Amino acid sequence: MAGTLTPPTVPLVDPLSAFVADSVNNRAAALERGTSTPWDLPFPGLHVPVAVAVRGLGDRYVVDVLSNRVVVLPHASTTPTWFRFRS
Repeated sequence: MAGTLTPPTVPLVDPLSAFVADSVNNRAAALERGTSTPWDLPFPGLHVPVAVAVRGLGDRYVVDVLSNRVVVLPHASTTPTWFRFRS
């Protein structure tokens, strides 16, 4: 799936990369400045991700709608954690 984003979402752009949530393919992707091929962020098990955020230190967050949670990937880590929303 790398290279194809469906549908396009509002990207989050920082000085080095652009980040998007791909709700059709259940993934979050990044596009580094100066490149043309997006790469998947290590967020397994997403169910309709709709938004990506990046905190100043580089922590990445994805809103995972059908799972009612936010998944967090700490800076320099490949192991995400999450917290669930309660209704």
